[in-house]
Amino acid sequence: MPKCSFCGKEINSVHADIDEVHRYEFFLDGKKTLRRKQLEVEQDELHAIYLCPECGEELPFSSWRVEDFLRKEYVVLSLDDPEIKRKGDYVLYRGKVYKIIREEDVADLPAS
Repeated sequence: MPKCSFCGKEINSVHADIDEVHRYEFFLDGKKTLRRKQLEVEQDELHAIYLCPECGEELPFSSWRVEDFLRKEYVVLSLDDPEIKRKGDYVLYRGKVYKIIREEDVADLPAS
């Protein structure tokens, strides 16, 4: 099972808060009255936040990474984890090698 990088617990699911995107065009009509027209939105245009079901912290990935995360092919790591051995853009973690695709400072992550 994947492990939450915040609370350290193994989890077999993630919670998602999903909001549908609404797109509008605002314009002034001939009488200078503000009007709005709803524009078409692609079905997959959603805003989602993924949360650990144990501690509620936001997991920093998008919907296309959920399946990879649950299969343990995509991991979210804290670089101060003593199990991590890093060399350049790669880390050895629990016997598997992962390529680092994004790094974020904890201070840059949203507060929950």
